[in-house]
Amino acid sequence: MDSRTPVVRADMYAEWVSQTESIQVVTSPTDVLNAFTPGVSRTVVEAVVTFLEKTISSSSTLTTPGQVQWTMQIIGYGLTLPIVTEEPLVNNCVEIYRDWLSALYSPKPCVPPPIILDPNFYAQLIFEQFTEVFSPLQGSCPVSDGHVSLCYKVLQVAHTLVKESSVRFSLETWHTFLKSLLRIANNILAPPLQPNDSIGSKLHEHVIHVFFESWLRACAECFPTPVYWKTLRELCCCWRHHPSLIQCWNSLLLSLSLRVVSLLYSPSHLSCLSLPLQEDQDFKQMVACLRDDALVQAWFRTLHTLGDVVDLCHAERVVSVSTTPQGVTTEKEGQPPVGQTRRLELLPGIFHDAMRGVAQLVFLFLGINFSSSSHYPGGGNPFETQLPTTPGLVHHSPAARRKEIKMDKANVNVQKSSHSRFYVNIPLAASKLSESTSVIRPEGNTLLHLFGSWLFGATTWPSMQTADGTSTLGHVSQPQLQPMDFEAGRAEALRALCAIFSAQHCGVPFLPIYLARFYQALCYGLQYDPETCSGQMVIFIILSSTSLFRKDLQSINVMVPYFLPMLEFILAGKTNFGYEVKMEELRHAAIQILSCLLCHPYHFLNQPLPDLLCASAGGSLYPTGQQTTPTFISLKGRILRLLFVAIQDEQDPKNLHLLLQSLHVIIKDIATYEGVAEAVASPSAGHTSDGKPIPGDGNPDLIFGDEDLHLAVLFEKACGAATTCLLTQKWECNTLVSLSALELISGLAELNIEDIHHSVTRDIVVSICTYIEGLALKEILRHSKILHTCIVAAFKALLDFISWHPYTLSSQSCLTEIMKVVELGISGAFSEVRSRWCASFGVNYCYFWPGPKGPCCL
Repeated sequence: MDSRTPVVRADMYAEWVSQTESIQVVTSPTDVLNAFTPGVSRTVVEAVVTFLEKTISSSSTLTTPGQVQWTMQIIGYGLTLPIVTEEPLVNNCVEIYRDWLSALYSPKPCVPPPIILDPNFYAQLIFEQFTEVFSPLQGSCPVSDGHVSLCYKVLQVAHTLVKESSVRFSLETWHTFLKSLLRIANNILAPPLQPNDSIGSKLHEHVIHVFFESWLRACAECFPTPVYWKTLRELCCCWRHHPSLIQCWNSLLLSLSLRVVSLLYSPSHLSCLSLPLQEDQDFKQMVACLRDDALVQAWFRTLHTLGDVVDLCHAERVVSVSTTPQGVTTEKEGQPPVGQTRRLELLPGIFHDAMRGVAQLVFLFLGINFSSSSHYPGGGNPFETQLPTTPGLVHHSPAARRKEIKMDKANVNVQKSSHSRFYVNIPLAASKLSESTSVIRPEGNTLLHLFGSWLFGATTWPSMQTADGTSTLGHVSQPQLQPMDFEAGRAEALRALCAIFSAQHCGVPFLPIYLARFYQALCYGLQYDPETCSGQMVIFIILSSTSLFRKDLQSINVMVPYFLPMLEFILAGKTNFGYEVKMEELRHAAIQILSCLLCHPYHFLNQPLPDLLCASAGGSLYPTGQQTTPTFISLKGRILRLLFVAIQDEQDPKNLHLLLQSLHVIIKDIATYEGVAEAVASPSAGHTSDGKPIPGDGNPDLIFGDEDLHLAVLFEKACGAATTCLLTQKWECNTLVSLSALELISGLAELNIEDIHHSVTRDIVVSICTYIEGLALKEILRHSKILHTCIVAAFKALLDFISWHPYTLSSQSCLTEIMKVVELGISGAFSEVRSRWCASFGVNYCYFWPGPKGPCCL
């Protein structure tokens, strides 16, 4: 299937009828003992069960099918007895059935011969009767450890049958087994949410795990029909208020996805990945038993088992599901359903877990390490691919990449089985990195076909408040859910989207609809209000978008005016996010993004800055009443101001290194542009098309005036920032910062900018000499190869500066400082200096008398 064809999920089971109603409605028992009084019936059960318990080690006396079926009616009635008072008797009934089920794999001596001859038929009857142990569970029932123990025992019986490889169910037995498990799970998990001390709250995790493990075994032995898949999805939509269901769903999808990725792409795709969620070993064993065709189908259907996960951030959709196991609605007019308040309190965490699971799948398919928090270890780009690359494969510029050969599309054909008529068509298109390697990755459009509706929907969910300020939940007033409550889940969705678009393949453009929705999601995600959100979305976007502007994404420049205010907020030293994050890593990511924006002012020049925010939805990007639209060239002043402020406030050497390099690039870009455009009329930088200053983000300090944008002024400010880094005690011994500052000075000197005041160049030369002197005169024990490298680089910068600005030698003080450091570098110390007037030249000559000989590095 072409990766441009979206996947249709809504009508996947439209032609099938579910069994949800039959599972939720409890039918009256038809056992023979129901015709007698409870006392008589109990006496019969006790007599029969006691006899069977005494003969458990010998051959069974039940030799005909009629005898076995009559006895099973007696035992089935015993399972319906109140466990609070009849726990030993009900436990004996469970033990008898557990022994009889051994006929499916290794019959015990007590198993009646009719059951041995036809174990599947009697197993179906036993499975149906086992559901009676769970039927009385209600939130108001008293907690009984014995009841919990019996339920665990029944679940353990089912788990044993699933784990036993020699068990072979017939098709009818599988259907009955799955239907019984669905009824048991619905009795435990269906609304209302039970109290923490109830039996259901103690069983739900074990029930969910056994149920999904059994479902995997069914996929391996007898793939469930769409009827059961549709029933499962409808019931899971009623169970989504349980955090344990979301966690089990994530773990199950992880196990399935690991093998799916290895099957579709390459085993090496997973070799370097580290996953935050641990793979469940029981699920891993079951997944290993699946055939390839069943594996892909099971993965796709399990992915959509919870329905639309975006519903989890819409409380009114979750609250509307309030059906009890008996099918009776508990919601009364004017009163909230039982347990509704607690269900609402759990929704933000559930939504976060679900979106984190979806994001993990995206990262898994992309071959990128996934971090469960925003603190990316190592300080590098958290979205760097870990896939092995082809030797000699060079990443070219966007223009060159567009000329590369388009990636081949590999369509993986799944093997058909006897149940292929129940399978759905799944797009498996992928892009091959090279003909010489088997490493392939899915295209971005393919991932967006699968996960895009959830990721985009989660980032733009509507507010919980209507226009008139009333809640959309009607009678629900406490707790009042706020947008901040769901921010963690939305941040995960934004992170996954940024990862997809940052991993774009060469020659494979994204569909315009996906690009538009992605840009819209970024616009809303970058709107930060400390009173309504913690800033987690902004943080995740910044950390995830370090390479976004380096990709050849169509119209990515429209996002520049939305990123720039957040970069100013982070780098201008006024960050006060409510979400805990390592500021060094956040500033590093912001600086990387800022370095990608340096070329935009002179690349797009007078093109207007787009405003994607609608006033009715999120407000306008620009002040109300503004007559003209700012242009890209007007951003130059803000970017320059931000660079200087960030350099002044930066505390991390790696970040300061990037800032100095960025400052060098933009000033060189300005000098080149002004040199080319000398004879061409161009609009004044820092102004809109009508000459008015461009509006900032409310901070006038981040706007440069005309005098600040003059190239000579920029030269002075940049060299001043560089010399400050050199002479600051904190950075003087830091090789990374020192070499960057010296490289900046050398690079600016080569620009040969006119109108530079001589005092400026003189101060720069003196500062370099002071820096050299400070390093050379350090104690001999502190001398090292790194320190000498800085001294050599400083002399190189000094030589470059003097070569391009020779008039600095006309200053006596400047010449004196240069001669002093030259002698210090050659001899390793200063000699006695005596000045003498030379009338013929009108200058003072400095005579250096003999001193200790030897370079300062010896």
